[in-house]
Amino acid sequence: MRRTVNLSGETGSTALSNQVNPFGSVHRLFLIGLCFFAWTASAVASDTFAGRSINGVLEQYRSEGWSFAYSSNLIKPSMLVRAEPESIDPAGIVREILMPYDLTLLQIDELYVVVRTEDGLVHANQGSLLLIIRIVPPTTNMDALSVTASVPLPEPLALGNGILKFNNLDTGEMEINISLPGFVTERRTVHIRPGNISVILAEPAPSLWDFEKVTVTTSRYRLQRELSASVFHINQRAIQNMPDLGDDPMRSAQRLPGAAAGGISSKTHFRGGADDEVAIVLNGHQLLDPFHVRNFQNIFSAVDVRAISGMEVYTGGFPVRYGDRMSGLILIETMKPVKPRQTEIGFSAYNTSFLSAGSFSSGRFDWLVSARRGNLDLVVNKEFGEPDYSDFFFELAGELSPKTTLSLNILLASDRVLIVTDDEIDDQERSDSRADNSQFWLRLENEWTDDLSSTTVLSFDSIHNDRMGLVIDPEAIVGFVDDRRETKIVTLRQDWQWFVHGGYLLQWGIKAQHAEADYRYQSTVDYFGINAVYSGLPVAISRDLAATPDGDTFAAYVSNRWRLGSWAIMELGLRWDKQTFQDTNSDSHFSPRLSVLYTLNPKTDLRLSWGRYYQFQGIQELQVEDGVSRFFPAQRADQLIVGIQHRFGDAYLFRAEAFSKNMERLKPRFENLFDPLSILPEIQSDRVRIDPEKARARGIELYLEKTSGSLSWWGAYSLSKVEDLVNGSNVARGWDQRHALQAGFSWRPGDWQLDIAAGVHTGWPKTDLVLGFDSSGEPVVTPGPRNAARYARFASVDVRASRKFQLGKGTLAVFFELTNALNRRNPCCSDFDLEEDSAGISFLEKNEDDWLPLLPALGFLYEF
Repeated sequence: MRRTVNLSGETGSTALSNQVNPFGSVHRLFLIGLCFFAWTASAVASDTFAGRSINGVLEQYRSEGWSFAYSSNLIKPSMLVRAEPESIDPAGIVREILMPYDLTLLQIDELYVVVRTEDGLVHANQGSLLLIIRIVPPTTNMDALSVTASVPLPEPLALGNGILKFNNLDTGEMEINISLPGFVTERRTVHIRPGNISVILAEPAPSLWDFEKVTVTTSRYRLQRELSASVFHINQRAIQNMPDLGDDPMRSAQRLPGAAAGGISSKTHFRGGADDEVAIVLNGHQLLDPFHVRNFQNIFSAVDVRAISGMEVYTGGFPVRYGDRMSGLILIETMKPVKPRQTEIGFSAYNTSFLSAGSFSSGRFDWLVSARRGNLDLVVNKEFGEPDYSDFFFELAGELSPKTTLSLNILLASDRVLIVTDDEIDDQERSDSRADNSQFWLRLENEWTDDLSSTTVLSFDSIHNDRMGLVIDPEAIVGFVDDRRETKIVTLRQDWQWFVHGGYLLQWGIKAQHAEADYRYQSTVDYFGINAVYSGLPVAISRDLAATPDGDTFAAYVSNRWRLGSWAIMELGLRWDKQTFQDTNSDSHFSPRLSVLYTLNPKTDLRLSWGRYYQFQGIQELQVEDGVSRFFPAQRADQLIVGIQHRFGDAYLFRAEAFSKNMERLKPRFENLFDPLSILPEIQSDRVRIDPEKARARGIELYLEKTSGSLSWWGAYSLSKVEDLVNGSNVARGWDQRHALQAGFSWRPGDWQLDIAAGVHTGWPKTDLVLGFDSSGEPVVTPGPRNAARYARFASVDVRASRKFQLGKGTLAVFFELTNALNRRNPCCSDFDLEEDSAGISFLEKNEDDWLPLLPALGFLYEF
């Protein structure tokens, strides 16, 4: 008899709703949100130039991504545009408005420098040096930039962020040293020629992680400093050079202290939490399941590393602005064009990619397009499946007025994945899945005054996921799965920030979300052989569930950050969340959070964070595959983090943190005791339900890095423990790793770059299977104490070598990468068979399977 469950929030209802359009209210709410968006937006600015200050025109173009550099000694505030220019491109417009003042543009690659029409030099035997430092992201603050030379240098003219001009230099050769915290020191040799401007284009290589985000003006730097003790800033170039599988930016987070991952999935456990406890936010929007091959380990993310400027990763203690996740947070912003048009084409064993970015309409608008196609179907033997997946990202951003910016974002991901474990039809497990993930959002940024600003995001998300599975092994298991799901979500959120005179930073915001889903799930399985003699397991299981849940989520928060004297900053915040997915009543909670930063001296900071974090089940997370037809109350985590950070000179940085995380109100989770990599996990005989009363994670993390010269290195060590309390006993979680070491180095000799990263950690817990006999002498197998034993130590070394070549007007980068370069066997899974010896006595035969083997990859990227 078909069992149908209605999860619409009405107690006692069991009939499926008869709706002509089950998602009609989602679309209506999206239209209402659009009306609110239109009301909030400001009017579009005029395109006229006459009468405007030249400084204002240049600053407008610079904010839109054009690289104009000038000195305030040349461009005075009183200099106005005398006539409307005839040109339509920004460079032509600027040349025309500079001409009446005997000024012009000197073009160096994509940089335009304002100089005098006849930039003569005082002495014929002297020259000038123009130093241009290009950093990704281009908004990196250069206040800490240090430039030294083999001869004394005069005071430079600052023409822009990272653009300096040194005049009246004696001719001849000199050595220049360029240092910036968080980047490798650059050393260059330059020849100063009489009457000429010599140019140095420097692109310092980043260290792996940048701990301070210094992108604000000096007057607000202290209030804007990061208070959390557990945040890492990873820029795009560091992510791309990291030897991680498939150039996936999410995998770079797995190198951080406190992270745990097996190597196949792109998801990460942070400080003992489950891998579904991490929020990923792109351009202000929390992404909905942004992963490929999502029905089998979420192997890759749908975020293109070339399309982003970097990531801000919280392994705990994130601000009160962000909620509904209790372990981690990954904030991502897309890259901004550094020239009017740039294009990239890439190919590797993992994907083919195309990226294009630029600006138009006199530079007022910029755009970004990224398209990728997975190449695994070209390299995997078709007898074992056809993993076909792709993604597309589009962003269009424009300035509606000098203080209002609107951007449209579109992320589309598509999977058509067939996975087959064996080419023998009578001993085969196969899964055929189809998933379409569509996400659209608008982001409106308003600067109401110099001190007050707001950000509004309106989004619509839709996921359609169908999965058909079959397992045929007459000696062990025969079963099938038919899983069909659809989710639609509309969200409106608004965040405000107000700098109050006297040293206060007030932040507040609201969020409203409506979500609807449709589930249709069926599965049947029969067990034979060893699976039929599991203690307490029925020989057959059948499930048939349908559900159409819907509900709302609301949130509001407020925080205040203020100075405590000249050396300390404190932030106190409170968050309120409410969800109406549950059958009987709504779920509502308050989350207080506190952060303190105390600066012992200019190179040493102490940080403390304490906070409460709640996490609701998403509308797409109903566990129908395991027979669960209701949502559970929000989970809770209380986190305490204490950390110290110290810099030794300009090259070395040391960091230590201690954390404690207490988790309660935990929802049940389902795991496979012996094989976590099954493609149809819910029908396997080792599937178990875990109902923790609570859980606790605690640990100490140490980190040291060196970032000067052409060789940089880093190392991180974690001592941690995470356990569930189940039936009065402490049980290690399946990803508990007591000791973990991550280390690596990066070497840049000229156009070459070599990156090596290694990871070693205690083997993950495992469960043994015990053979016994019943009263009639028949064999019975029973799982031993869960996670009481451990697999062998995990260790992997990954290598990436790359070289750049100038090819025509572009640059060709070629790379070769080795995952698990030493081809070490790292066990992940156990397989048991019931055999009989020559005397007819039954015994268990055990085998272990491994995580990823040696995987080579060759690829190239052409930029022009």
